[in-house]
Amino acid sequence: MELPLLIDSLFIGEPPVLVDIFKRFLDSCIISSVFLNVKRFLDIAHPELVIFVKYEFWINYLSELKRRGIRSYLVSAIFRRDSVFFRSYGSMWRKALDAFDQMFVQSEESRDLLHHIGFDNVIVAGDTRFDRVLDIHAA
Repeated sequence: MELPLLIDSLFIGEPPVLVDIFKRFLDSCIISSVFLNVKRFLDIAHPELVIFVKYEFWINYLSELKRRGIRSYLVSAIFRRDSVFFRSYGSMWRKALDAFDQMFVQSEESRDLLHHIGFDNVIVAGDTRFDRVLDIHAA
């Protein structure tokens, strides 16, 4: 089954209004749950590429996407010096970042932190989220 858009619901208590909006405005849309079996979920969805936004680092998804060779991107990401990725015990999290073909970060600081731990597939793109773009345009 091919789907033009797949939305993965990452929070149990997600406002129902969001689901209603997606269902109303998108003809072909699946709303899933991160708590589903990842392998089964990917078998059903057959994504060609996956986009994670900002702070979404789901290790179970990332490792399976990498294993299957499915392109993965991270957009609007922010990394801070004190986050788990840069701690001595953060190797599992650093390894998860290997799944991303490209990471688009909001700041040069984030890019530099990632470069320091060996990631060169990083582009500073600013805050690309829709609401932030509208705020900037209105200013």
